Amino acid sequence: MWLAAQLCKKRLISAVQLFEALDEHQLRTRARYLDAAYGGERQNFELEMTNADGESRFMLGTYLPDLDRGSEVVGVYAILQDITERKQAELGLVEAKANLERR
Repeated sequence: MWLAAQLCKKRLISAVQLFEALDEHQLRTRARYLDAAYGGERQNFELEMTNADGESRFMLGTYLPDLDRGSEVVGVYAILQDITERKQAELGLVEAKANLERR
């Protein structure tokens, strides 16, 4: 799997840690963001994840390129923030608006 090899080559995390953290579907879902981050571009995105208890959570993800003194990308920092409550409120507002428009 090329993405795992690329991550290891950049020394972000090892293949074992990568596969413990993400399954193949999750890797494919994030590939475009990781590719852009390794290209030097900050990436922000939202995604839905299932936690260990089987509960669905919405996350705000950020990938920040780690640059050396020569501005070469040497890794990527990954930051995930749980935004489930905000997303549920947004979905509730959309549903309420749709209900009002049907009246």
